Amino acid sequence: MFAQDEVIYGLAACLRPEAMFLCIDGSPDTGRHARCEDGLSSRQGTNPMPKILVVDDLRDSADSLALLFDALGHQTMTSYDGRQAVEAAQSFEPDIVFLDINMPILDGYGTARSLRRVLVDTPPVLVALTAVSGPDAKRRADDAGFDFYVTKPADFNVLITIVDDLSRRMESRPH
Repeated sequence: MFAQDEVIYGLAACLRPEAMFLCIDGSPDTGRHARCEDGLSSRQGTNPMPKILVVDDLRDSADSLALLFDALGHQTMTSYDGRQAVEAAQSFEPDIVFLDINMPILDGYGTARSLRRVLVDTPPVLVALTAVSGPDAKRRADDAGFDFYVTKPADFNVLITIVDDLSRRMESRPH
């Protein structure tokens, strides 16, 4: 097992500064969001670390992504279906949710709508992380309240960029 510092160094070395946010339609968004130009430096010191909920019915996928963010110092939680995710989010109060679309019990679209209804005071950033693609899927994700749409297999640099941007915004909030 690698030490946490080695993992962070390895991930920082592979980050591309040109990675930017993608709009819900997949096009680059160069105006609304900050670029990840300083790698993982926002993770050092006393900067706030977003709490992350990972939701996927493929347990290995959910657990692997959660482990990666754990290694970077985030508090994470996993859920394996939409209903479980809504229940968990109410007590965990995540800052960001990575959410699969095709799941049993409650799909990602329904889960996103439910999260928007129950987490009104502390709305998380919702990221569709899914194999579902195409204009209809992106429109449905937008209608359900997702902030970002990322198709699998996801480039981990894109996911880190989303989390880093949220970290910076949390850092600039008045305490």
